[in-house]
Amino acid sequence: HTLGSTITPDIDRHLDMAERQTTRAATLADNLTAFIRHREPNPVPIDLGAVVEEVLEATPAPSGIEVEVDVPPLVFQADSDQFTQVIANLIVNGFQAMPDGGTLRVQASTQGGHVVLTIADSGSGVEAATMDRVFDPFFTTKASGTGLGLAIVSRIVEAHGGDVSLRNGPTGGAVVTVRLPIASAPELARR
Repeated sequence: HTLGSTITPDIDRHLDMAERQTTRAATLADNLTAFIRHREPNPVPIDLGAVVEEVLEATPAPSGIEVEVDVPPLVFQADSDQFTQVIANLIVNGFQAMPDGGTLRVQASTQGGHVVLTIADSGSGVEAATMDRVFDPFFTTKASGTGLGLAIVSRIVEAHGGDVSLRNGPTGGAVVTVRLPIASAPELARR
């Protein structure tokens, strides 16, 4: 039976919905796989600025969002794929927090043997009640979120011997801070 020219607005709506649900299921499956198939980091020297640039090229800002990058030349040890995923998840989260546009700031510095990366959006920030749960697997406040983005970020960063935190910025919006050892520290991650 072919659909041919019999596609009514009703059928069209159902097809649209099916497509959205399929996309959402695929995203969840990808996120789940990334979350479950956790592997030990394979640290290599990484140029932080290059990774940020690469992610922004692959995931350009939606219209109405300005991106400001202030990342000095920084090379440190991390798993390339995993770290790229961390940056991508944090940047996409920032974009999603600003449906009406705004500014995403990506900044980095070194502090006492650590790389400190902050990604700040100018969205509405995070409610105090949900602040403690944002890194829990499957916790999400987004209608179409899987709740695994920040859980994956947290797990990868901890496997690298680092830590990640989230707070509301002084002028609104959320600020995620990732601290990673400059030298690879897998022995720290296994304790």
